[in-house]
Amino acid sequence: MPNPTMELEWLDDQCERYESNWSTNQSGPDAVIAFALASLLPGDSRLPILLGSLIEVDIDRTWMEWRTNVSKTHVSKYREENSPAKWCERLASVPKLADYVAAIAARNIDFEVSESLLKKEYDARQAWGDAPRWDAITAPWPNAAKLACKPARHRVELQSSEFPIPKVFDLCGITLFGRQRTTDEASGVIVHETSGSRIIVANRDDLMISRRLFSLQILSANQAVITNLSQTNPLPLNSTTVLESEVAALVELPFAFRIQELRLRFN
Repeated sequence: MPNPTMELEWLDDQCERYESNWSTNQSGPDAVIAFALASLLPGDSRLPILLGSLIEVDIDRTWMEWRTNVSKTHVSKYREENSPAKWCERLASVPKLADYVAAIAARNIDFEVSESLLKKEYDARQAWGDAPRWDAITAPWPNAAKLACKPARHRVELQSSEFPIPKVFDLCGITLFGRQRTTDEASGVIVHETSGSRIIVANRDDLMISRRLFSLQILSANQAVITNLSQTNPLPLNSTTVLESEVAALVELPFAFRIQELRLRFN
């Protein structure tokens, strides 16, 4: 009869061995699977448990390393070598939970995503990465819909003559900002779409605000990429920085700026 204590000690030892040898060149789905299969045969009943634990370690280390790399944007030489567009490309290439699951499935290994894994990815990306919405994490797994939503790390506050009492919204992943569209029922609300969220910062009659004003992509706990989406209006971030159409910039969180009467604070 298996000894639960011995099994747990074995699992902890495996995770510690993997973490002690972790590096950016030895991480990700293939590294996790190779390490697990070096210890267990494909049909071993312990394999899914080991894979789940190793993925949790890998997710933590990967996003911690990501935050460290993004934090170097304050170094001028490093910033020059990594444009805002490049950071967004690199963000897209960071392994996500779905990538691990796909790689495991490609090897015909039975594996199910646990609640613990979903929470691990969400917490790691909220703490050190792009802070996606909770439903974006759980979307590929319909059975996760019953799980309670988790709070977001970042928020945006907007205030204007239309909204004298500030409006506060969660800021997750990539968010688009702009004027009310003809299909929108109201302004001063957030609309969640498959590709991201959209915050309506002014009603449709406010022609000083573009329908597509700007987007904000969270990179890490303290960095984001802001892109001017307006085809006609420049985006004044401060007294020295004005973004022309389709120009992006790296910004430090928290920060604030003003467009006409509209004031926005990000944290």
